Amino acid sequence: MKKALLFAALCCFGVQSSIFAQETQPETTTTEKEKPVYLYFALGANINSGFKLNDKLANAGFREIDEATPEFALGFRINIPDSKMYTDVEISGSFYDRNDGGFRTQSISTSSRLRVHYTIWENKDFMFAAGGDVSYTSYYVNLFSRNNYVDLDDLPNTMNNSHVSLRSGLLNVGPSVAFGFLRDTNFPLRINAGYDIGLTNGKWKSDFASVGNTVKENGLGTFYVRLALWAW
Repeated sequence: MKKALLFAALCCFGVQSSIFAQETQPETTTTEKEKPVYLYFALGANINSGFKLNDKLANAGFREIDEATPEFALGFRINIPDSKMYTDVEISGSFYDRNDGGFRTQSISTSSRLRVHYTIWENKDFMFAAGGDVSYTSYYVNLFSRNNYVDLDDLPNTMNNSHVSLRSGLLNVGPSVAFGFLRDTNFPLRINAGYDIGLTNGKWKSDFASVGNTVKENGLGTFYVRLALWAW
């Protein structure tokens, strides 16, 4: 009988200890649940201060490249351990295609970007961070004339008469900010915004011809804003 009472007392003590341990166990915070690396997708737009090439296009009767274009981005957020800083490694691209009478203007841009941010304020639902970006952007412009005639029996004399291909590249730096929300849900979102300033000369060249009277895009300013959709 004594053994039975002792066993029952030990069982009660064990159950109570287990309950007490569960009640006193600290809750896992949002910060503790963060993973070291996140993959994200982003959709947005960039708005530039205007290409110097546009003056040449307008004088020739081509439609100018729009200052605002939609953009898609794919990147990785890398959290720095025991720090309020994080890094984004990102690639992005945009596409522009317009017809105007007998001419067509097509533009493609691709960017590689490194973003370093310091988290100024955050809680389980929201965050605000600021820092800077370093990026390199490649621009490709294709000009087409839709009224040319191609003679397949005389290709050497008709090649390139209806198509001009140009390219340029800029190394950029600039400030950026980020605002995160819905952080404590399965679908956290973040808005990235920044302003890029072109440092290199960005001279327009061609892989298929020598370009005379070219222009340089140094100093080109580009504002971007994107909504990042997190996935893990």
